[in-house]
Amino acid sequence: MNLLKKMIYTGLIITNLYSPMKAIAQNNYMQDNDNTKIEKVEKSLEGKINFASLEASLTHKVNPRIRGIMNSSINYKNIELGYWGLHETDGKNWYFSRSVPTIGTKDAKTKICAVLKTDQKGIFDIKYGIRNTSLPSRIADYGWTTLSGNKKGVELAFFLGKNLGNGFSGEIFNATNINYNKKVNNYSELQINEQITKHIKGFGRIELGINNQTTNTNYLLGISISK
Repeated sequence: MNLLKKMIYTGLIITNLYSPMKAIAQNNYMQDNDNTKIEKVEKSLEGKINFASLEASLTHKVNPRIRGIMNSSINYKNIELGYWGLHETDGKNWYFSRSVPTIGTKDAKTKICAVLKTDQKGIFDIKYGIRNTSLPSRIADYGWTTLSGNKKGVELAFFLGKNLGNGFSGEIFNATNINYNKKVNNYSELQINEQITKHIKGFGRIELGINNQTTNTNYLLGISISK
């Protein structure tokens, strides 16, 4: 577990240092006549940041909700450092995020990952495990599944998206947490999207959370903007 933590933290540090590394390499390239090695490093480093979607919605209790989803990655030769993050807020005093940094070979369908959950007070849960993208592709058009754990418990989460035809698509997210004290918490989302324009969708979503025998349900309607 300590080795896995070190790999994740190393990946995060390299991700944060990518821009300064690139700037230093470019500066040395111009100042140093012997720039062959720097040029090779520069060509080997490839990075991208994808803005996946930005949602604005209202719950059935007329509470506003803003959700942003991002993907980014840095490739060095055959190694890829990735990041997937969901960030959500009501614009006032409530905030939640689920961040998943990954590391693995570039074309691997399974990568090592960490799952960090954050609220307005800070990080409240970190688990380590693997994320796979090949299993969901067998039954859906896109998605992933993640298995992670720590000394308190394990979590199995998956996300599936499928084109339903005629401009409609469906998405399912589910996360099941099993604590070693035998408490089980589950959170699910079912979302239906309708394509309005190339980059704009309307959606309806049902959120169902079950925590210690207590059920919490939200119904949302909103607009999503994607690239």
